[in-house]
Amino acid sequence: MFSLFVHLKIRLTPEIWDLLSGFFYQFHSLGVREAEEPPPEGEAALHTGDEFLQAISVEGVLPPQEFEVYFQNRSDAERAFRAIFPHIEQILEKYSIEAVEEKDYSESWKENFKPMPVEPCWYVRAPWQDKCPGSKRIEILIEPGMAFGTGSHETTQSCLELIAKSIGLLKPRQSFLNRCLDFGCGSGILAIAIKKLGVTDVYGVDIDPLSIEGSLKNAALNQVEIHVGHNYPKELFFDLVVANILKNTVLEFADTFSKIIRPKGQLILSGLLKEQGDTIVDHYSDLGFSVLGMIEKNEWVSFLMQKS
Repeated sequence: MFSLFVHLKIRLTPEIWDLLSGFFYQFHSLGVREAEEPPPEGEAALHTGDEFLQAISVEGVLPPQEFEVYFQNRSDAERAFRAIFPHIEQILEKYSIEAVEEKDYSESWKENFKPMPVEPCWYVRAPWQDKCPGSKRIEILIEPGMAFGTGSHETTQSCLELIAKSIGLLKPRQSFLNRCLDFGCGSGILAIAIKKLGVTDVYGVDIDPLSIEGSLKNAALNQVEIHVGHNYPKELFFDLVVANILKNTVLEFADTFSKIIRPKGQLILSGLLKEQGDTIVDHYSDLGFSVLGMIEKNEWVSFLMQKS
């Protein structure tokens, strides 16, 4: 297999990119890899949803400045380059045609997904990976997919740590620890962790259908039962609510969390940048919550709170 790599001085226009894509198809390309934009940092990371909506709109499609096209043989790659060259000659920075190793990409991505211990008691792994040898850690099996939450992100790890702390604090009152809610459940990893610590009824909610599907599949992998859907029964009160979401949503649902958590119940908030921490704590303090614990990992902060 051969790749045609092209780097341009500026981003292509949609019209030229459509034209080039037609040439690639004409010369039997096996696929195109567009260069990824660097991920946003800090406050800008909170607006990636807006950028996504712009990107999928007709006006907002952003053609690449760098791309790599794959062909079965060098001849097709060379012919494709000769066809596109007149249309990019003035903005071409560099290009190359090279032989590349042919891989089964449906399987090779798994090499980058590593099992990981998470403090104080967890071991997160994929179904095809070996069990943690000689360990007393609680295993959570996660099938990596489109839903957020494989255990690799700092916010997910912090939530797992605080879940262990929360349920450890509540265990002396076992009759109290009956019902928990994972708000924005993603892959279901946090709801599954809660269930594995012995909570009777665990609910997970998410607006993304892929999250609902993924959570149910992962729960089955772990041989636990959790209630997952787009909503939770509104008449219920919860002993623990976990919300690994973004600042604006944490603030938007503050009153809701205050209403559905029992007195002396607990709340875990994550998905927050460090500079947002004071705002969140002040807001929830006004609603009668006090901070029991806090974890900082890189630029992220997570809180364990208790309702008065």
